Amino acid sequence: MSESFVTETLATYASSLRYEDLPANVVARVKDLLFDTLGTLLGGARYPAGRIVTRYTEGLGESGPCTVAATPMRVSPAAAAFANATMSHCLELDDNYNPANAHVANVVVPAALGIAEAQHASGPEFIAALVAAYDVEGRIGIALDPVRLYARSFHPSSIDGNFGAAAAAGRMLRLLPPAMVQAFGLAGCQASGLLAWVTEPSQLSKAFQIGIASRNGVTAATLAQLGFTGPPHILEGKHNLFRAFSGLESVPASTLTDALGERFEITRTSLKKYAACRQIHAPLDGLFAIMRQHGLTGDDIAAVVTRVATSMADIIDKNELPSHNAQYVLATAAYDGRVEVDQLDGRRAEDPRIAALSERVCVLGDEELERRFPEQWSGITTVRTRDGREFTETVHYPTGDPENALSDADLRAKFRTLVRGVVSEQRADEIAALIAGLEALDDCGRIARCLAMES
Repeated sequence: MSESFVTETLATYASSLRYEDLPANVVARVKDLLFDTLGTLLGGARYPAGRIVTRYTEGLGESGPCTVAATPMRVSPAAAAFANATMSHCLELDDNYNPANAHVANVVVPAALGIAEAQHASGPEFIAALVAAYDVEGRIGIALDPVRLYARSFHPSSIDGNFGAAAAAGRMLRLLPPAMVQAFGLAGCQASGLLAWVTEPSQLSKAFQIGIASRNGVTAATLAQLGFTGPPHILEGKHNLFRAFSGLESVPASTLTDALGERFEITRTSLKKYAACRQIHAPLDGLFAIMRQHGLTGDDIAAVVTRVATSMADIIDKNELPSHNAQYVLATAAYDGRVEVDQLDGRRAEDPRIAALSERVCVLGDEELERRFPEQWSGITTVRTRDGREFTETVHYPTGDPENALSDADLRAKFRTLVRGVVSEQRADEIAALIAGLEALDDCGRIARCLAMES
């Protein structure tokens, strides 16, 4: 790697990015992602990961300035980041940053929001912190190479997420570049996370690793603010991040720094329509399109064959985790006409029709689609009917990708569905209004406090 010390370059960028530097479309994208993430966060509070992490956080017995969603608790920024990030990932409905195969918003939003609440930070500061965090984490994630990480059984979001959270928290703490360098070093020292969660059907350990990354970033930034030091060249030193996790002896500095401040990674992020692994979304779009166009029901389908990028086929083929099991998800979708949170636990497989169709769903790796990955999360889906017909649909940009974006109405409907029963309609309206006026907000703590349990 170039000796230009890219760690310092990224740290300087994260420390100095200003709201005034951001184009209008970037600010708008921040609002969309914040709205989407707060929906998944509040929705996650109702499910096992949310309930358990709430009990764990309560058991810490600490007090502080930061809100834990859907509770009356106020704890430290690090504890709030851990609890809220864990909740936000347990529904498999959070954002996906395709180029690095990473979930970014549910790591960096809780990290930034905790510090923002503690510091009474303004909306413009908060916006700048999230954009900087996306740019830092996104570039590091690309350089790590998600295909290499998966091959080595590492979970991208919980490796590069430490840096995104550190950038978000550090920017909110107004760290100067030298301190941000230390925060990045300390973030790297904590980086961890295995793909072992694919064998655990409850979705808990996957969400846990997101919570860890968010907490680690807040811890790193807070320690750096106090003068704690870390390895200063975590991205280019002798024992750098890429060598450790991806087996790469060198990474071009340009991968991390090209177009910094001009190409904003937050605009390259996808939002989810379906509660399932992002790799199954293109096959789902293909399946639903075929069924609509030809008037098919689940009972009409004899078999489904779906092709995805070769490196990703294993992660969705007969996986123990229902949300990552293409056989279960596609069969359930064929009969239910939807893929939502209530189907995540796998219980729909008790329906003998769904169980039978699952056995007739085949996942194949495709080298042409591999060449497009991870910039495109494509799927080629073929449906064979019981009366001998065959239909194929190719999807390169599944619903929710920037090239095939969810509409404002879709985002509003998703948010309302997720928060229903957790906060009142009046509170949901208040959250939406605060986000809509984020650039004029004088205290982002108002958003955080709207997440608390209502009296």
